[in-house]
Amino acid sequence: MKWHLRNLEGLEILSVNNERAKLKIDKTVDKEKIKEFVSSFPNDFQLSFFDNFHPQISDPGAYVWVQKLESEFAFMLANHGWSSEWKTIGFYDLVDYIDKNKQYTSDYFEIYPLKQVAVIGERH
Repeated sequence: MKWHLRNLEGLEILSVNNERAKLKIDKTVDKEKIKEFVSSFPNDFQLSFFDNFHPQISDPGAYVWVQKLESEFAFMLANHGWSSEWKTIGFYDLVDYIDKNKQYTSDYFEIYPLKQVAVIGERH
């Protein structure tokens, strides 16, 4: 990986290879540690995690993809046959979003190089 993962307390690197890093956030990690992580996130990478609370009729939750833009972040949701458009999310809202879902990300919290740059209002 081109990006050095900072060793943040409560953030465990489960596996890493040239394509992606799989991480686990300890349930006890506070918002300050999540802010450190989000602050260090590079422009040419993407974060994926599971949103346990997103309501759906068929499958509960949604998979979230996040990319860093110039002054904010872009995110998109998807699950079994549907996806949202890319939308913007501010720094503190992203920190809150990760914090809210951190206990549900133990099997799905990954960072990997961008394959396609987010375009607000479009779907991938």
